[in-house]
Amino acid sequence: MMSGKALMRPSRSLTLESLSPEDLPRQVEFLEAVRQQVQKFEVQYIGNLPVSRAMGMEVLNRAIESIMDSTDQDDWERTVIHISDKVLSLWKGEVPSWSRWASGDTSPHLCLILTCYLFWQDGDEPLWECQVRFLTFLGVGHDSHTFAVIVDAGTQQFECHVFWCEPDAGILSEAVQAACMVSG
Repeated sequence: MMSGKALMRPSRSLTLESLSPEDLPRQVEFLEAVRQQVQKFEVQYIGNLPVSRAMGMEVLNRAIESIMDSTDQDDWERTVIHISDKVLSLWKGEVPSWSRWASGDTSPHLCLILTCYLFWQDGDEPLWECQVRFLTFLGVGHDSHTFAVIVDAGTQQFECHVFWCEPDAGILSEAVQAACMVSG
């Protein structure tokens, strides 16, 4: 039988012993670069509405259904959502076609582009912005093209913002989840 002391001893792989002093600055620089990275996705912004609770797929799906039923697809706005570890922001416009070509994505589908210039129609002000720390819930709707976030608007008021994604909302959902994990 092994002694308790032997079980409590950390393995070499779980300690900093394997890191050389030269490796540490490179790893810190990499983590900082990941934190400062902004991911950009083309989406259609369907709209937002107040919701009764901060969390729950039932709340999210009801809000998505309500907005989808009350909004004409022609009124959805072509936008680009910027995601960093600190802020989600929504900008009017789209990623220029030359940027998609340069990144290897020639389709008009949802695309991840780390660096590009955007053509903004209304100047340099986002249509909507939210600090990641105020996101209370996120999810993909019953239709895999729909993605929504619930945000704390203050004083126990919550809003649900809904997006349409092509070819689906999976990549956007993962990016927002990652931002929440890095910021937390």
